[in-house]
Amino acid sequence: MPQYDKRNPFFDPANLQIAWTYQQSDWIKKANGTHHELYYTAIQPSIYGSLLGMASPLFGGGIAQSDVLWHEIFGHGLGLSHTNHPYYPFSKQSNGPEIAYDQARSAYITYRYTHPENRSTQEIRPAMYPTAGENNKAPYDAFIPHSSHYNQKIQRFLSRPIPTSNRQQNHPVYWVSGSIVTLPDGNNHPYSHLNIQRTLGDLPIVAQRDKLRDIPHVYLLVATYATQNGLMTTDSCPIEDIKSISLNMADHGELVKIQIMKADNQQPIYTYANQPLQYVTLDNYWCGSPLFWSATDPHLIDFSTGRVNNQRITPNSALCATWISDGQRHQQYFSLSDPWGKNGQINTKQPFLPINHLTLQADRRTTPLAHYNIEANAHCLPMFTLIKLLISQRYNSLKSNSIIG
Repeated sequence: MPQYDKRNPFFDPANLQIAWTYQQSDWIKKANGTHHELYYTAIQPSIYGSLLGMASPLFGGGIAQSDVLWHEIFGHGLGLSHTNHPYYPFSKQSNGPEIAYDQARSAYITYRYTHPENRSTQEIRPAMYPTAGENNKAPYDAFIPHSSHYNQKIQRFLSRPIPTSNRQQNHPVYWVSGSIVTLPDGNNHPYSHLNIQRTLGDLPIVAQRDKLRDIPHVYLLVATYATQNGLMTTDSCPIEDIKSISLNMADHGELVKIQIMKADNQQPIYTYANQPLQYVTLDNYWCGSPLFWSATDPHLIDFSTGRVNNQRITPNSALCATWISDGQRHQQYFSLSDPWGKNGQINTKQPFLPINHLTLQADRRTTPLAHYNIEANAHCLPMFTLIKLLISQRYNSLKSNSIIG
């Protein structure tokens, strides 16, 4: 199911898909915290209704059509309302409720017209619609030529300076967006969710982040990462509204989990766990050769699911990967209790029993076969295997290191 078809309690079902595009642009703008860019999300909806798009200053969304984009983002996105609004484009305290002044023509321009048949007053929207009828085009001067007021809007937007002193631009980030809805009994509504995307985005500088943390907030977000040096938990990040969450977090490594908690008692109300990192991924091949996996205890890992039995982990628990290359057998060992090798060498003399090729004999070698058996000194296997081994075993037991996130 497309993301924009998922049910959401905040949207009218009739306008669900268009409202989803509006929300996505709003979240992107909120996460990046910029005011010098326009954001528009376009889709090809599966159901077309009367609502083609929605927009507010600097962001909007709608169907993937040029005239709708122009109307939403270059009209409403620049702060222009519909032309039937009493104050469009100026308030009546200035030039009147329904007129604008075109400096090029030295004349006032009317942005409403009377329907020739029923004599009703119709609006001319702030756009140049290629598919619109003639009533919305040149005869009624709907920005053809552009009014001086519209030109002023564009010039004011383009002249905004791009902030560089308080933002880090195009930085590797995790974009966290979603909605957390709490019920009267304290439980979360089934629609509560977080979406996590690894991308590039803007981040506030350290001083700016510290200033935000000094402001009292009801909710905080805490993230845990897996890095080359172990699990790492960032400082808490304030959340203004849990019903509409959108923020960028610095990318410090593989994201393990996110917790949203109340600021007063530090009690988590929602936890997002990166499920793939809670399983061990054991590759079947390396450089075109089959991998044979063995372990100090064949019941340590359920090879079919990747689940690790934490109860069977001991200081000597380890895995062994064996493969054949150029007629020689290579081996590499992985400690399950000490994945980063901080506490010394792995005991390679202990018995290793096969876990993915059960027809093989138990590996009980005590004397290495020098000519055929070569232990791989370098980490030849993918690093994510090591990381995922750590996550599955030490998720809740390793002491977290604290940094500014």
